Amino acid sequence: MITESLEDNNTDMLAAAAMRTHAKGIFHSVLQESERQLDQELRNNDNKILSLLNQDSGSYYSFKGLMRKLRLHQQSLARALNRLERCGLVTRSSNGYRLNLSKQQLRPSRDQELNGKYSQGSFNLLLQTYIPKGITGRDIMKALGGRWFGKLRWIGLTEAETGHSMHWTNEENSFQVNLKLIWNSVVIESNAVSNSDKAEAMIGCFKMFEQITKILQTTLRNKDPKKFLHGHFLS
Repeated sequence: MITESLEDNNTDMLAAAAMRTHAKGIFHSVLQESERQLDQELRNNDNKILSLLNQDSGSYYSFKGLMRKLRLHQQSLARALNRLERCGLVTRSSNGYRLNLSKQQLRPSRDQELNGKYSQGSFNLLLQTYIPKGITGRDIMKALGGRWFGKLRWIGLTEAETGHSMHWTNEENSFQVNLKLIWNSVVIESNAVSNSDKAEAMIGCFKMFEQITKILQTTLRNKDPKKFLHGHFLS
């Protein structure tokens, strides 16, 4: 009886040990798979960011702008940007995030090529005018950068030798509006397609121009208050 009882206990212990070993194996397999999926997700997020920034090495994107363009969760984007900054691939300034120009330009991926076709699509002119005398392109950039106009949300800006471009997108990210400062001219364009998107783009365009007019009025008022008050501010 005692022998049978000991054998039963040993059998139960062996069975329990086998079950624990099996459970540990399943747990480690699930953990490894989760880590693999997480690592893959991180790499994908990094590639998305680098592909977007690599479209134009002179582009700056705000954090919110990257969220809208890439449709990434806030925490996922923050982790990816921190990794890329630590690796020296991305730099951050008051203008936003951009590709580190000291690093060799990355080879475009297939996602980037498709992205590029979308972002570099057919843009139509909405407004073109001279920068009013008395203000500079830098004044316009400072006043408009980071702001929302109607349903247009700020993305970032691009610096180039020929001028600067400021970029906005709508809430659905279905179209983009660019304001270009080229020499002494302001050019506003959009790649909106649907009638509703075109209307949103045009509303945003006029709000931008209204803001530029306010900059001129403020500048001239500060420069010569008496002349401004007497209605001679354009003379």
